[in-house]
Amino acid sequence: PDAEFSLNSLRAELDRLTGGAWQMDLQSCGGTSNQHVGFLWKSSRVTLLKLADVWELNGAATGPTDNACTGNLRPGRYAQAKTPIGVDFHLLSVHFDSGTTARDYHYRRQAVQRIGQIQVGNTPILELDRDVLVLGDDNTMGREEAPPVSAQEELAVLDGELAPGFRRLAMTAASPIRARSASSTTGE
Repeated sequence: PDAEFSLNSLRAELDRLTGGAWQMDLQSCGGTSNQHVGFLWKSSRVTLLKLADVWELNGAATGPTDNACTGNLRPGRYAQAKTPIGVDFHLLSVHFDSGTTARDYHYRRQAVQRIGQIQVGNTPILELDRDVLVLGDDNTMGREEAPPVSAQEELAVLDGELAPGFRRLAMTAASPIRARSASSTTGE
């Protein structure tokens, strides 16, 4: 209840400050005290459609499952996005497993390696559209157990695991948001 109150207060303040209606969508599985991934967006700027949990982005899941929160971890969240000027793209919100154990590291590897395998309906996401943004927290913090992997080394591993067409965009001082995007056929 405290989190819901805080989110509603945030949305009300965003509405007041920006003169727009802000919407929120969070994953459907998981307990009320668990973290939930999703989207917060200004509805006058973008419409989000076909919202769904994505089990593939839960590294503890071993195959298609009705419980996208298998292993008490977060799945990803999917949305098809459309803007009033006709731009459309796909969004995936992630919050990969946190921690420096071999298990945490393995679950992050599993989730990253599945990004290119995600399907919407029965169609691979990159066949629907090459414009795909994966936003969120990769938790690339390395592994302490032998053989140890530094956070920087894990970023290099992540870059090598991304499906063809995806690349990690570097975070800059001016932009605190890091994202991966499929290359666009329009060159954008």
